Amino acid sequence: MYLPVFILCFIPSILAGVLHVFVFNKKERKNIAQAVIYYMLFFYGVLSIVKMSLDGGSLTLIECFADTYVVTYYHYLLPLMFLAVIVPITFSFVSRKINISAALPMFRSLMFLVIATGYIIMDKITNRLYVSTFVASIVVAVTTVFLPCKIEYCRRTDIKYRIRYAVPVTLFYVVTVVLIIPLTLFFNNISEMPITSGAVTAALWIGAIIQFIIIVCGGTVLLTHRQFELFYTFLFALTLTGYIQNMFLNGHMLLMDGTDQSWEEMQMYGNIVVWIIMILAVIGIKAFCHKNISKVYSIICGYLAAVQIVSLGYLTVSTFDVNKEHNDKLGYILSTDGALELNEKNNVFVFILDWYDEQILQKILETEPEFLAPLDGFTHYSNATSLYAFTDMSLPYLTVG
Repeated sequence: MYLPVFILCFIPSILAGVLHVFVFNKKERKNIAQAVIYYMLFFYGVLSIVKMSLDGGSLTLIECFADTYVVTYYHYLLPLMFLAVIVPITFSFVSRKINISAALPMFRSLMFLVIATGYIIMDKITNRLYVSTFVASIVVAVTTVFLPCKIEYCRRTDIKYRIRYAVPVTLFYVVTVVLIIPLTLFFNNISEMPITSGAVTAALWIGAIIQFIIIVCGGTVLLTHRQFELFYTFLFALTLTGYIQNMFLNGHMLLMDGTDQSWEEMQMYGNIVVWIIMILAVIGIKAFCHKNISKVYSIICGYLAAVQIVSLGYLTVSTFDVNKEHNDKLGYILSTDGALELNEKNNVFVFILDWYDEQILQKILETEPEFLAPLDGFTHYSNATSLYAFTDMSLPYLTVG
């Protein structure tokens, strides 16, 4: 699903980039790759606007194109190709009055800052987030062109400091959020998971590595000095508070039976207060002791990341036998051979429902006592209940028992 959407944005971006560089702005022929990237951001925004008006802004662009027929992509591609010709012409006229090149550094820094922050908080990039960020970044970037102050971006002398601060903070984030929480949940409930441990571990590690590279490289290269300090300090504060929440504040967690987890109001309000105090404290200490505290924050991140990696390694090794048994069970293949064959005399039909509780049948019998009369020999059990409240979670038990 990612690839078709990427291609849908990439094809008109190539056309627009070629027209922009070789026809309307010949001085930037060396920057064709950069032009294509900017146009991809633009066409992604166009698609997000269209899908936001049709499907709502709470979905991501990838989710909006789920289960889409191939012909639909052609329907979207035709107007995008038309825009790929119109937009470079428009930019060529606008660039005569506004120095667009001077606005681009601020535009890309704001795009990365807001979208990365939104993704870290919400765990996805919704259409509403992308469109609002795109529009706001253009407005702010164009405004900064007319400001007399000079904005400091990453210089060669800043790279070492930025990497030393960004790497441990980002490592702490990906280990805590991307690896530890889902893998701990998986290994502790492996019997409930209809997927092999190797597939889960590989997918999460690949995702963690990709996120690590994007967050470190993007923040180091694109952000201004103030944006860099704010972003990674906020990321550290958010991850540290989440780590404390997971270790000490969650309290009693319910079983994975489809029931929504709930906490008492006082506990929720107390947790909110802890989050606010922790985040403000970390950012405040950084603001007043920014030269010395960066090393302390980096040491804390490195230590907690190392502790969690060791714990994850121990958990993986200690559950090795269980993992192997679980993977072997998933190796069986369901077959339809003999599925419709019946015995000449003795047959037992079992009705299995994806969500069922005996209380439902009791309510039916109270209003209609003769409901089961037509079913000769029908048996039901007073303690029967479903393992899960949702079909997708119940499917493994419906198919393999």
